[in-house]
Amino acid sequence: MEGVKRAYRGGREGMNLNIQQKLIIFVGGAIALALAVLGSVVVARNADMTRENTFSEAQQVVEMKAREIEQFFTERGRVVDAFLLNPGLRGFFTNYEQHRAPVLDDPDFIEIIDYFDALVANDPSIKAVFFADDDTQDYLSNRIPEMPRGRVEEEGYLIKNRPWWHEAVAEDRLYLASPTVDHLTKEVAVVIQTTVYLQNGNFLGVGGMDVLLTTVAGLVEQVRYRGTGA
Repeated sequence: MEGVKRAYRGGREGMNLNIQQKLIIFVGGAIALALAVLGSVVVARNADMTRENTFSEAQQVVEMKAREIEQFFTERGRVVDAFLLNPGLRGFFTNYEQHRAPVLDDPDFIEIIDYFDALVANDPSIKAVFFADDDTQDYLSNRIPEMPRGRVEEEGYLIKNRPWWHEAVAEDRLYLASPTVDHLTKEVAVVIQTTVYLQNGNFLGVGGMDVLLTTVAGLVEQVRYRGTGA
């Protein structure tokens, strides 16, 4: 995608809509399963209630939880939008042109990684925030034991060899990606990611946020109908 220029994408309303559409696909199976389980359990325990009323009430509970999950991801999508608009971050990566440049001790680089660390520390549901640079093919994120300096230093690691990069470029907007296994930690995460462009239309890279799949599963497991869990 080097050298490609595209119109700057500022339509945040369209991006939020895409997240909601992805959420329908992502949680749809879980919601359907929860509804089926809730309905069968409650019917067995409440013989005096009609089947229609039971499923109607159970569906209301599940739909309410679905809206909560949708809101959960929408709010974190706004966080992704906000941190990728940070002028310091954009300025740094505009001038970051060498693969694994010797910047690990540079104050500007450290400030970017500190910023990533602060975002993760502020929200326990966030596993990681990241930026993948188009020019250098480097991946930068908050500090973790497997990546203590905030940049992947593994020999041969290039972002354009990763499936998630090509998916993000193809989507070309803020969206909720399919669950994926983290290359370093081996944990399964749900990724909110987007392509990033400068005001002049130049493509800068892909940025986003990882939310552990266990966090999403915990939200679904909170579904209750008259004290009965799914």
